[in-house]
Amino acid sequence: MTSSCTPVDNQLLAALPDAVLQAWLPCLETVDLALGQVLHEGISAPGHLFFPTTAIVAPLLVLRSGDTAAMAVIGREGMVGTSALIEEWSMPSRKVVQCAGQAVRLNAPAPSGHAASGRRAEWANLKGRVRELERLVAFLLAEKSSANKK
Repeated sequence: MTSSCTPVDNQLLAALPDAVLQAWLPCLETVDLALGQVLHEGISAPGHLFFPTTAIVAPLLVLRSGDTAAMAVIGREGMVGTSALIEEWSMPSRKVVQCAGQAVRLNAPAPSGHAASGRRAEWANLKGRVRELERLVAFLLAEKSSANKK
């Protein structure tokens, strides 16, 4: 990739309070994501959180047959690796890059390790933002579904 992104190129990171973002900057790194690259697979906790800036990632549901079904696409408005935040990874899935580009990567330590590093408030803030996004997406999907029935 020729140009380098910054954390605020991702809308979720840009929405964080400035003090939180400043505290996280040393932990963030810009990475190139290649088409078809698997960022996470299985039911274990992901090792990183990815905040796409120019890349697009699709979470795929892995069916018993081994087939996959795309559940959504994630671009610069979101992040990949939410299961590390909500501590729920019971659904087998695969996160695959659908459009090559860049992302900002953050190590996703275990919550106890993160708290021990003195960043408990920042981690909780990010968890809260993710839950807000989940509620908004659920609301928008319900609203769209309701509109389609009319």
